[in-house]
Formats: sequence, C-alpha cells, structure tokens
Amino acid sequence: MIRRQLNRLGVIAVALTGAVATTAAQADFVPLSNTYGFTRVTANGTENPEGQFTIEVRNYRESAPSEELIGQVSFKILNNEIFGWIASSITDVYFEDGTLLGIAEIVNGSGTSFTEPASPGNLPGGGNFEATADFSADSDPPIEANGINPGEWLEIIFDLKDLPIGAKYTYSDVLAAIAAGQEYTANPEGGRPDISLRFGLHVQAIGLGGESEGFINSIPLPAPFGLALAGLAGVVIISRRKRKVSAPSLD
Repeated sequence: MIRRQLNRLGVIAVALTGAVATTAAQADFVPLSNTYGFTRVTANGTENPEGQFTIEVRNYRESAPSEELIGQVSFKILNNEIFGWIASSITDVYFEDGTLLGIAEIVNGSGTSFTEPASPGNLPGGGNFEATADFSADSDPPIEANGINPGEWLEIIFDLKDLPIGAKYTYSDVLAAIAAGQEYTANPEGGRPDISLRFGLHVQAIGLGGESEGFINSIPLPAPFGLALAGLAGVVIISRRKRKVSAPSLD
C-alpha cells in the first residue's frame, strides 16, 4: 500500500514537472486575459476580505467579436463568493494610469450601478496612490447596495491611446505598465514610472463592524502553479491520514 501511494505521488510530481516545462515554453506567449488580486493598505478593522477581490484584464484587440472593439482593454472587477466570504461592498474604483488609456464605457453588472468620477477623488488611505487626474467611479445611491457586493462585478472598458508615431499602445504595454506600477508600490522611493498602471478599491460595510478599507492591486502567483501546489498538498495530507488509520503493508 505504501509503495502504491508513493507511486501516485511520483505520477503527480511528473505531471507538475510537465506543467512547469509547458509554462516555461509558453513564456513568450501573451494570454488574452490576466487576473490580479488586491492587498489591503489600511487597517481600520480586523476583518480583511482582500482574498475576495480580483480584477480580470482582458485584451479586446485579440478577442473582440467585431472590428468596433479593436484597440480596447477590459477591466472586470469582481467581489468573489469564495469559501468563508466576508460581507463587503466595493463602492469606489480608481485607476492610476500613465497615459495608456482613454475611457470608453462603464458596464454595470447585475446589482451594481457606477458613474464617474468617484467622490472622494482619491483612494482613501492610499498613500502615494494618485488617481485624481486619471479615472475613478463610484456607486450610485444607495451606495452600498449599488456597490460590488459578493457575487457581483463591474466592467470598465478603455481605449488604448495612440502613440506619437501613429501606432497604438498594445495589450503587452498594458501588462508592462501594471508590472511597473507594482514595482512602484513595492519601492515608492524610486519614483513613479512614466508609463505605469495601478488599481485601487474603496470597500465599505466590511463584516460585522461595517468598516471601510482601501486596497491596491497585487500580482498573485500564476493560477496553474497555485492549483497544482494546493492539489499536491491535499494528496500528501490524505496520504498521511491513510497511513495513520491503516496497518503498514509491503504488498
């Protein structure tokens, strides 16, 4: 039995190695969409729903159903109903943009209603987050009911601006700008890059205390690695539990 369990773990290890190799081989491939998480930057309460919030960045240039959407990028903000989710309402969204984007459309999901600009004009408690001159939007009254509550989303579509030479910025430029913004968050003393992009959320009615907090985007581990490691950890735990309840056998 122990040998069979070790063989199973060996198969999983081989599969993970293959996944890593495949990912490395696709390092130059630019996906149609990328997902980023958020990190809390204030500490007004004890409950922290940051794990629920994601922003999906999608390349309309490659995936658009019609020519009308070529040269656009979609940003879909979600308050996900994950296991053990905390009551919360995203009521303000902020984009700190280094000249990449021009607003095209706000798409309200079921249960949300947002208009621009947001009030306050900058992310509360956001420190060096400077969204005032870029783009912001907030939920319409009643504020918390029309915000992005668990299970809801808001999509904002931007046009990619023209470059001085006549071409447009690309989706790869957007991803590079997000990476530059993340580096600026980690090392603000280096100064904000000319082309950078960050996202901020003002979240209210958090948990039982009804606190409000500020959040700025972070870059999580790629999903395939996270899922693979979580799966492997689960198999190891199950294997250990079986060993405790089963008599050792060498068959």
